[in-house]
Amino acid sequence: MKVLLIQPPIRDFYQTAIRTQPLGLAYLAAVLKAHGHSVEILDCQTHKKTSITLPVELSYLKDYYPVEDQSPFKLYSGYYHFGMNWDEISRRLEASRADVFGISSSFTPYHAEALEVARIVKQGDIGRIVVMGGAHVSCDPQGVMESPLVDYVVLGEGELRMPFLLNYIAKGGTTRIAELDGIGYRADGRVWINPLKRFIKNLDELPLPARELLDSDRYRIGKKRATMLITSRGCPHGCAYCSAHLIMGGAFRERSPADIVQEMLACRQAHAIVAFDIEDDNFTFDKERARKLLNLIIDTFGEGNLQLSAMNGISYAALDGELLSLMKRAGFKTINLSFVSADSGIRESMQRPGTRSAFDIIVEEAAQIGLHTVAYAILGMPGQAVPDMTETLISL
Repeated sequence: MKVLLIQPPIRDFYQTAIRTQPLGLAYLAAVLKAHGHSVEILDCQTHKKTSITLPVELSYLKDYYPVEDQSPFKLYSGYYHFGMNWDEISRRLEASRADVFGISSSFTPYHAEALEVARIVKQGDIGRIVVMGGAHVSCDPQGVMESPLVDYVVLGEGELRMPFLLNYIAKGGTTRIAELDGIGYRADGRVWINPLKRFIKNLDELPLPARELLDSDRYRIGKKRATMLITSRGCPHGCAYCSAHLIMGGAFRERSPADIVQEMLACRQAHAIVAFDIEDDNFTFDKERARKLLNLIIDTFGEGNLQLSAMNGISYAALDGELLSLMKRAGFKTINLSFVSADSGIRESMQRPGTRSAFDIIVEEAAQIGLHTVAYAILGMPGQAVPDMTETLISL
């Protein structure tokens, strides 16, 4: 079958442009190609930026920002459509002549954009098959399937389920879809969601992401070609604000250091990539594995020859001085830490590991060896008062 995998554009006040590479779609494309399907990726999140009207549900912000925001924390001075416009997307969808359209819906605030892509797909031909996956879908599959624009949803790891779903579609729905976990579909006049049960046990068995389907020049950190890198999946912590356990499960599953370094070598040789952003949910959860990987990176590439980052954030509770030193030698210049809140009660209610004093120690050790620190706080959580949020900002 011919499959078009789509990352929709987004509408927001800002876009984190250096973190838009659809690596999940590239993983899925590689698996589908291995099963004999013809696959293309349409990344609609180009660097185009068009000013649009602020949506009604966000109009309350006008009371707080009556003039253009000029503060150091400038976020809300304009509302934009980031990426291809709808007409261009329509033309690309028509030109693809795909049998199945796989649409990523990773973030709840952007689900409307994913549905608009689905509407455009169906507008061209109501019989076209739309499959939707991503973090938002795994969190609310029933809600997503309420839209008649979506024919199927895939929960959890798409690499495990999409090949079987395509086989079901190709055979005209004659196989037993009820036996396939992590799939949402319609039958007998209602929506059915098969509960998610399985996860990929051996991540080394996955083919490398099909980066050849992406434009390598589109994804850069500074002026360097960059790519995201996933070295593990799953996180045992279960923080209340995080959906990782719904998508990747609560068990920590790791790739071998040798397999990861082989991917990095392939990226450098085939795409001239020297900047790698590790997107794991909990990169240093297994400290010994992290040490082995960082040592192998140093042995393979030398010190200072790569640019490494982990912008998804690292738990400071899973760091120590030795790891920080290895990270610096391997190519890290900055560490991104998930601080969450200065209030211990809020951290406990969010089931977040680590103490404020432990955070301060890691920041101090990082500074001593020349690593910059970026810390992530979460403001506006249930039960969090304005003084608590202010104290968090002051603390940082």
